Amino acid sequence: MDAIPVLQPLDGERFPPVLTPQQAARLLQVSIASIYRWSSEERMKGFASRGRPLRILRDPLVHWWFEHRATLRPSRRTTRSARRTRP
Repeated sequence: MDAIPVLQPLDGERFPPVLTPQQAARLLQVSIASIYRWSSEERMKGFASRGRPLRILRDPLVHWWFEHRATLRPSRRTTRSARRTRP
């Protein structure tokens, strides 16, 4: 099993402890649609107060990512672009 990396102090400045979906997508280098899909499929734990936008805890997200990244399906955009052949 791979070791789970520890976030460096600089990362804490760029990525606060509570993330928006946009920040979470940037941290994991995935699409925002993937963040919302994983949250709605209850694969990834996020939280939203009644009538408020989705928020995600950074540290549990990083741990979850390193445990599950091999089993997650890519977004359609990634799949389509991977099918294209370059001349």
